[in-house]
Amino acid sequence: MAAYASGRLLVKGLPAAPRAGRLPISLARSRIAVLAGTLVCLSSLTVGKALADEQLLFERDVLPILTAHCLKCHGLEARKAGLDLRTAALIARGGDSGPALEPGALEKSPLYARMADRSMPPKGELPLGDDKIEIIRRWIASGAKATAATERRGLVAAPRRVRR
Repeated sequence: MAAYASGRLLVKGLPAAPRAGRLPISLARSRIAVLAGTLVCLSSLTVGKALADEQLLFERDVLPILTAHCLKCHGLEARKAGLDLRTAALIARGGDSGPALEPGALEKSPLYARMADRSMPPKGELPLGDDKIEIIRRWIASGAKATAATERRGLVAAPRRVRR
């Protein structure tokens, strides 16, 4: 037997027909789920692209790697080959064999070459992972930038080398 509720025909055993312009709840939920999934996927792509395009900075991205793997031999206490890796300017200044990097030019950057061919850090020291070498590569390729605050404080200026 048919009955009317709120102007709609109800038939026993069949779901009520949706009102004009409205979707059944199950269909509406599935559309919402699809929309939410699409938004999550798009935001993931956007975040991933933003991280890939993000400007790497010496203090935030590179110095922690150098501190863990390099400063024992190329820092304040020791400067093997005359190389100090504590600041971007000191790295650019280089050591006994010249500049350790050329901003924007990987092929002219011995720092990257020695890390990429795994000759640095030497055997017996904590090795660099591929992800860390990639950060160094991207930093040099993007211009080897340091933060403006560091430059203003004068920490980027390299001290004069004392000739012995």
